[in-house]
Amino acid sequence: MGCQVCTGSMDVFARYDCNHRICMVCSMRLVFLYMQPTCPLCRKPAEEIIFSTLSLGCERASKQLWKGRRAASTVFYEGECVKKMMEDLLSNKCQKCHNKFGTLKELSKHYSCHGVILCLECIKNRKDFWNEIKLYRSDTIKDHKNGSLQEEGFDGHVLCVHCKIYLFDSDDAKQHCNLKHELCHVCDMMGTKYQYYSGFKDLEAHYRNAHYCCTFQTCQVNKCYVFPYQTELFEHLNRFHKVCTKLSEIPRYGKCNIPVMDPFKKKKTLARVSVMDPSGGEVRVSSFVKASIPQSKALPSTGTEIPKYLDKNILEEEKKRQNRRKAVINRMCKAEADGVEEIINEFLEGFMDVMEAFNKISEMVGDAITLKLFETIHFGAKQGTIENNIRALRKKVMFPKFIPSKPVIYGEPEERRSPGFTVIDLHKKKQ
Repeated sequence: MGCQVCTGSMDVFARYDCNHRICMVCSMRLVFLYMQPTCPLCRKPAEEIIFSTLSLGCERASKQLWKGRRAASTVFYEGECVKKMMEDLLSNKCQKCHNKFGTLKELSKHYSCHGVILCLECIKNRKDFWNEIKLYRSDTIKDHKNGSLQEEGFDGHVLCVHCKIYLFDSDDAKQHCNLKHELCHVCDMMGTKYQYYSGFKDLEAHYRNAHYCCTFQTCQVNKCYVFPYQTELFEHLNRFHKVCTKLSEIPRYGKCNIPVMDPFKKKKTLARVSVMDPSGGEVRVSSFVKASIPQSKALPSTGTEIPKYLDKNILEEEKKRQNRRKAVINRMCKAEADGVEEIINEFLEGFMDVMEAFNKISEMVGDAITLKLFETIHFGAKQGTIENNIRALRKKVMFPKFIPSKPVIYGEPEERRSPGFTVIDLHKKKQ
């Protein structure tokens, strides 16, 4: 009997509390990559998941607690053979030479030796094992990001026109814009959604070019001077500033040429859809326009719950947290602040673990400052990982590992001749 999720082999399987069984690959993807503790067949939460095998080549043993990568539930395995298979699947392994690396960053750097490149946006957001990661050449990676390769189920990443970086999909681009750029709420209110400008200066220039602005100093200082319609500015001038003017005297807005970012605006490309003809053969048809559904993410809920990337309270809190983190890094690290911030960002993106990030920062600013930095700043979603490792980091700094050194061997001192001395009788006359 095959796996009920992927119809694959069940030689190595996972057994849930509810006695349902699925193959090792499907279960590990859910438990380790998606961090979902529920059984995919009955949706019942599982406190324990046991990985076992029916293969004759592996000896079954009593269950042992899994102590490797963090999982959504308590994981056990039966037999060293199963453990090795799990460790191999979770490793950062090269598809070409099968060498293993500690982090995805090291693996990505290694692939350049084989003349191929990893898409950083894909490996950070897709839930893939090492053997599922797609490899690209230097002349095809740009086409992949633009969506020109016509890969099935993928229509390209989103380019931020302000930062000149790619975001995984529209949801990530929306979150990036909310954190880094400024939304024109007037355009949003008038029906032109998701108009993001690089900063507040560009947004103010857009206000002057595309909307109706009050020029009085009091309104300019309080940042309450923009109106969507000519009639609203007319009423504002008459009611609050007592200005006797005509509606025709208020100039109409012109065209705005300031660069704007729309995270949901994508090029429409033709999808490659598999269609079965009546005779049973498969026909490739390229006349269907791809639906703009975010890759590898669930469809939005039809309920009233606001997605996290749209919740202004969450976004404002994240902005404040980033600013506080940057201020602490600048204050404590000074000249090395940019390098330290880059390492912390790589840790937050999952390219290195806590210890590797700590060691790299220690090389730049020293152990004491690094420990104080890790105790002071907030790491957002990774804060739980920091709290779980902070005791080990303190121990590392307070009780550094003793490194024995070779004893100094002293040779016998060289025999030196004394300069000697002569007694001179000053009373004796010189002959």
